[in-house]
Amino acid sequence: MATKQRKRSKRIVWILILLIVSVSGYLLYPYYELYSASQKLNVLSESEQLKVVIEHEVAFKNLGDYMEQNGWIRDGRSFLKVVEHKKWEDETMLPGIQVIDRSWDNKTLINQLFLSR
Repeated sequence: MATKQRKRSKRIVWILILLIVSVSGYLLYPYYELYSASQKLNVLSESEQLKVVIEHEVAFKNLGDYMEQNGWIRDGRSFLKVVEHKKWEDETMLPGIQVIDRSWDNKTLINQLFLSR
């Protein structure tokens, strides 16, 4: 009788551990995804610096797609994820020439573009 109780207790403990790990993973995954997006090296350039010409006003929520279409970055979605986290979707990038560094991750790139707008 005691061994049945012990087996049942072990089974309940394992189920609880599995449940805790699953819920933790579910809750923490968005933070991991954001961290990955912000750390992503996204600039497409063979040289150390890239001159980017913004021809017209572009909202930051569209800037990642604009830059990806022009071949300046690899992934507009990860760029947008960081912009949304910073709540800069409605900020506007003004026309002009920007010099960006190939070694910048998304977070640095977005911060620099925001500061120079």
